[in-house]
Amino acid sequence: MRWLAALYAAYFGFVGLYSPYFGPYLKSLGHSVELIAWALAMMQAMRFFGPQFWGWLADSSKERVKWLRMGCGLGVVSASVFFLNDKNPIWVIVFAVLLNSVLSGVVPLSDAHAMQVCGKDIGMYGRVRLWGSLGFILSVMGFGQWGVSFGLSHYPLFVVGALLLTLLCTFYMQEPAAQHIAEHEEHQVTHFKGLLMAPALRWFWCASFCMIAAHGALYGFYSLYLQHHGYGTDVIGALWTVGVVAEVIFFWFQGSWFGRFSTVAWLRYGALACMLRFAVIASVPASLPILLMAQCAHALTFAAHHTASMAWLRTHCGPGMLARGQATYTTIAYGLGGFLGTGLAGRLWTEVDPSAAFVMAACFGVATYFCVLKMRRVV
Repeated sequence: MRWLAALYAAYFGFVGLYSPYFGPYLKSLGHSVELIAWALAMMQAMRFFGPQFWGWLADSSKERVKWLRMGCGLGVVSASVFFLNDKNPIWVIVFAVLLNSVLSGVVPLSDAHAMQVCGKDIGMYGRVRLWGSLGFILSVMGFGQWGVSFGLSHYPLFVVGALLLTLLCTFYMQEPAAQHIAEHEEHQVTHFKGLLMAPALRWFWCASFCMIAAHGALYGFYSLYLQHHGYGTDVIGALWTVGVVAEVIFFWFQGSWFGRFSTVAWLRYGALACMLRFAVIASVPASLPILLMAQCAHALTFAAHHTASMAWLRTHCGPGMLARGQATYTTIAYGLGGFLGTGLAGRLWTEVDPSAAFVMAACFGVATYFCVLKMRRVV
């Protein structure tokens, strides 16, 4: 399990380098803002179909670690070749498409592997998964300080290094032993049509879509929103850190907490926290103490929701559909939901008011809550 934890830390360390700093790095090379926007959009766009391809390969061959290793290896090659040609605008787009395609299966395959190995031990899954959050924090903060002191010229080395570490971890991971694979149960789906249309999963996909769409405003515009209301970069960084620390704490203690309530209950609590969190952000942005409390809600809107979603998929996906279940979750929630939520938030920001983006997020939280209620009625 320690190598799976290390893989989460290394991969999300890469995400902590890519998401915040890839745009500034391209800008430092003289690329246009329009090109940078297109390049960054590829992370969401490749989630539409990439995870399904990797999930199908993994479940068909029953060799998830093998294909996880292949995706990470192709990521290292893609990044290494790109950074030798990164001043070419065409290469920027080619690289963004290629890298996000080959890496789009890392999270769903890792989560499928983790839930298969951990089984029903939610506490173990949380203690493994929290290393991804820690890797992200260390990467964002560490390279942020490095960039201030030495500039962005070493950025390629950090990115390739993080991907190499991720690849290295896969060589120490093994396919789960047969006894870790859950026996097929009557309510588990065993084919792709059932994955999409089973009553217990239809409303789950709707709830997941709405929940991640709500977070499009957060991930895309929260920092800009805080700047708009006069907060400095130190306060903005502190607020983001509070949110990630809250999720790490929840992951660590979730073993005892999840035993007290059902999976559907945790999804419901996450939806309630979502609507309240974004309603508060939209209505009282001038109150720093209230914004701090809103960030603490990240423990429910991300950590609790994520673990409950993984548990729901493990329960309702047969052993041969687990990777495709995770891939479908990534596509519907983070691909379609994240893309739509971010796009709508940007439109509302420019055409109505910045706070309207977070009102929209709260409305998606309400929609999530009603979808979860429907889930409870069909199980």
